[in-house]
Amino acid sequence: MEKFFNDDDWNYEIDLDEDCQSTRQELLILTSRAPVKFTNPRNCVVRSGMWLDEYTGDEFEIANKMDIDHIIPRLYAHSHGGDAWPAQKKTQFSNDPINLVLTGRKETRKKNQKGLARYLPREEFICEYVALWKIIAERYNLDIHQRDKNIISKRLTTCQSTID
Repeated sequence: MEKFFNDDDWNYEIDLDEDCQSTRQELLILTSRAPVKFTNPRNCVVRSGMWLDEYTGDEFEIANKMDIDHIIPRLYAHSHGGDAWPAQKKTQFSNDPINLVLTGRKETRKKNQKGLARYLPREEFICEYVALWKIIAERYNLDIHQRDKNIISKRLTTCQSTID
């Protein structure tokens, strides 16, 4: 029987390497297309840089205008096998860089906890997005909806044909 989803069980934006930068800050630093500026001399919190919203193609310069989105949402993972995971695996999933992408707040709200059958990003990012869904679902042994499996199969076939 599936347990009720509790956001606190899916520990996110923690400082795994204890360098004062949370997962969010490290992703902002790693993905900025320009040198980042910090809010304090310890360089713990990013203030500005240059980021691309992979979902929409929009660019952002102010860090607090960006959200970090889980490609496979935590609630979706919870509902597809993650409810039985130990706390450590939930934390790993929540902070796994392969499952994280920067996006504007509006688009994060639009996507929310949706699977592939209910949300896809802009055309230029669909192939990568769907491939990441497949990789993440396999890595964490998620039992995803058949309709989402169908989208993966269809889209990856289409993506492969555009490469060939």
